[in-house]
This record gives sequence, C-alpha cells and structure tokens, in this order.
Amino acid sequence: MVDRGDFIILHDCGANSLATFSRHCSRQAPSVIGYRVLEDGKVNFEVLKEAETVEDLIIFWKGRKPNKT
Repeated sequence: MVDRGDFIILHDCGANSLATFSRHCSRQAPSVIGYRVLEDGKVNFEVLKEAETVEDLIIFWKGRKPNKT
C-alpha cells in the first residue's frame, strides 16, 4: 500500500520521454527530476527541467507570448 508522502522510485523508466519527444497532439514536455544519494545516505531530488505549460506551447506554435484578453 502506498500512502501520501511515500516515495516511489521507478528505476530507468521514461528514458525516451525527452529523447524521442515530439509535438504530436501538442503534448507538453514533462518535467525532468534528477536525484543523487548524499554521503549520509539521504536522497536529494532536484527539478532539472520544469514541465512545459500551455503558454509554452502557444509560444512554440506562434513564436510569441499570447495576447492577454
């Protein structure tokens, strides 16, 4: 049973989510999270790349920020 606050580690999954990423159906790129094991055995997680937003997609397709209405 997994409870709120538990860590779930998935080893070597999703490796191609960015390497073969495409704009098919205007999918947003996922965030990339890295980790390292510290000398004291604790695990440190860090966001290496933020997930794309809808605004990021609009900028990609239009080449500029959307007009605010």
